[in-house]
Amino acid sequence: MTRSTSRGSTDIITFTSPTETVGEKPKFVYSEHNRRYHNDDAPYVLPNDDSEVTRARVSLPDALGFGWVSGWNADQNLRLKSDRDFHAPIREKLESGANVLDIGFCGCGPGTWVLEMATEFPESHFTGIDISAIFLETIRPRNSEFKEANSLKGLPFPDNHFDFVYQGYLLGGYTASNWTFVMSEIKRVTKPVYVVLKERDIDIDIGQKVPSLLRQCSDKPDASFSFDYRSLHIGSGGRLGEMWPNQLKIVFGGVHQLFEAKYGKMTQQEFRGRLDKAVDECAASKAYTNFYFEYVQVIKA
Repeated sequence: MTRSTSRGSTDIITFTSPTETVGEKPKFVYSEHNRRYHNDDAPYVLPNDDSEVTRARVSLPDALGFGWVSGWNADQNLRLKSDRDFHAPIREKLESGANVLDIGFCGCGPGTWVLEMATEFPESHFTGIDISAIFLETIRPRNSEFKEANSLKGLPFPDNHFDFVYQGYLLGGYTASNWTFVMSEIKRVTKPVYVVLKERDIDIDIGQKVPSLLRQCSDKPDASFSFDYRSLHIGSGGRLGEMWPNQLKIVFGGVHQLFEAKYGKMTQQEFRGRLDKAVDECAASKAYTNFYFEYVQVIKA
């Protein structure tokens, strides 16, 4: 796949192409609305196609202004530079050389976090995994790699292999019963350093759940632990809040079929109309989305 930009020149970006079949089982299924979805043993509901890759690679980081934040400018909603991409106090280790795993956005997705971190910390090595090979290979730094793997089937790495594990936005990719297994796998492959989680409140109780999930990675109750969140208003509160409604429409547009299961068949135009109305009501009622981030120091018995 290639993509062009209009910033004075044309950038050619090549993604690896996922294999269409695994044995006799098709790897992907297609909706009647021409969106491609995983056909793997994973509960992830968003599409796996070029439009979704672009959203994950460009729209979310650019519109939200994350690589997460250690500080927050509430007036301008601008991200701050201070260790925003990893949160845990490991800059010195990253600068001297660390082995890092990213199980990021529904897996590492197109690998944006891996590419940015590998460029910033050339002495470290970064590995990203995803259940589909949709990685940006042509601009991949030498100190990075991508592997096709499903964390629900176990992490394909030896014990105590990574200095730092980073996972984000997989609330929609795991069921409640999956979390304990995945966290045990993260703990297994991590040396006694740090694990970082970040999530949004698709589940309104996630703020209470994530800290206890993360603490499963450490055998010491008083291990170094940090938990915080940021609220992003829908349609207000600064530039990012004004961009957030469009992001929501793009995200929910990828799960058209889930809404049809409850509300009946809808044309694309009818669905977009309902979605626009719902998001406008959220903005009018000053609704918001909470984003949580936390880290724990891994200490093993």
